[in-house]
Amino acid sequence: MSKSEIKDYITKNKTKYEVEASRNFQYVKFEELASIKDEDEIQDALIALVKGREVYNETTKETERAPGFANVSIEKAEEFVNANSDAEVKFQDKFVYASSFPKNIQDSILKLNVGDVYGPYRDGQTYKLTKLLAKRELADSIKSSHIIIPFAGTQTATPDLTRTKAEAEKMADSILTLVKNDKVKYAEVANEINTDGTKGEDGSIGWIRLTDYNPAAFDPDFANFLFFNETGAVDVVLTKFGFHIIRIDEKKNVDTAYKVATIERKIEPSIETEDAIFRDASNFEVSVGDKDFQEVAKAKNLKVNPVNTVKVLDENIPGAGAQRSLVRWTFEDGTKVGDIKRFKTTDGYIVVQLTKKNEAGLMNIEDASVTALPKIRKEKKAEMIKDRIKAKTLTDLAAAEKQTVKSALAINMKNPTVAGAGLEPIVVGTAFGLKEGQTSGLVTGNKGVYMVQLTKLTPASKLENYQSFSNQVSTQKSMAINTRLYNALKEAAEIEDNRANTVQ
Repeated sequence: MSKSEIKDYITKNKTKYEVEASRNFQYVKFEELASIKDEDEIQDALIALVKGREVYNETTKETERAPGFANVSIEKAEEFVNANSDAEVKFQDKFVYASSFPKNIQDSILKLNVGDVYGPYRDGQTYKLTKLLAKRELADSIKSSHIIIPFAGTQTATPDLTRTKAEAEKMADSILTLVKNDKVKYAEVANEINTDGTKGEDGSIGWIRLTDYNPAAFDPDFANFLFFNETGAVDVVLTKFGFHIIRIDEKKNVDTAYKVATIERKIEPSIETEDAIFRDASNFEVSVGDKDFQEVAKAKNLKVNPVNTVKVLDENIPGAGAQRSLVRWTFEDGTKVGDIKRFKTTDGYIVVQLTKKNEAGLMNIEDASVTALPKIRKEKKAEMIKDRIKAKTLTDLAAAEKQTVKSALAINMKNPTVAGAGLEPIVVGTAFGLKEGQTSGLVTGNKGVYMVQLTKLTPASKLENYQSFSNQVSTQKSMAINTRLYNALKEAAEIEDNRANTVQ
């Protein structure tokens, strides 16, 4: 197949092969990853936290030994964790089951005595220390009810509520005496005075799971009453919503639960490592110079990542993330094919080389040939077949081509498929243009050249009213007209797109 034939085909089918301007480039990535030395230093720092360290006391002017994680009191564990973990990691004052711990260290945690510390151990991209603070048997699921007495200033109090805290407490104590041993009376009072979603439900809150408990979203005092009291317990608990007369209705799935304090440090590269990675990226950028980019990368055992057909408004680069500055650089007038530049990424650097400029207009022959060649070959084959066939009937055609006459039943325009051939809209359309008994000429389809004879045409069933179908078709056509009109105006207009100059 000659290039001129491909070019002619592209020219005849311009709309299919018109492309926006784009760029091809290749890059090498230098990731800012923690070194083995960095990881060792993180672990050493955590080990030092376990043992404690010497600190200088400005008041006494003496060196003192600060307590380590191993001997800090359980009461001060929260303060110690918050002071020594990464800033975003806070102490979680809650009990959890064994399944909450990483599988690889579950057994080690479960063997700890209260007050013992395990670690450092790796969990994903962090190193951790875990201290066991307490363990006890707790139900996984608790069903409860409440009667709520809000007072002025509580979170859900209405503006017109004037009841004071003291009045609310006195009222709650009185109600507790009334309902503590009387479930019927409890339900009556709850339905009468509750104003939340439990009104009309006898005060029932439903089931709460220990594994779903989040101190930030669920009041800790309320939760502590549920988790640490037995079924049937009824008492008054103060929360930010007011005074609750809480009743524990049912518990199930009792298992050993653990409260732990965990110090966490991200595995991050040190400043020394980051500087070394920057030097590596800079040295590579300089060493390429006018040499072959891929050969230099191969010599340094670096992976080259090719990226093709990046458009002027694109941003995300595979493997490198958001890189608007890179994309803008490839489209700048001063950037030539072969130019090299280093860019910062969220996790390191990339060194980029522009390899090709694809200008707007018709696709070049090399790129277009991928889709054009199969279509050209198909057209040529169809022409050759048509030129050699002289038969005018199905029987003569089948005999001449050593084929058999096949039947296609119940074909329709909505789903233009032919049994044994697949999607053939032109062939099906040709059949619907014939009269019964009429034979078509040779028809070029998707899978070959066809001759069609219509043996039977079954008209669609008549309806009393076609309005709904008319409305449907009208809507579809209106939408299609608007789209085509917009595209026609767009193609006819001379539009200069300057968005790339403003998109940062």
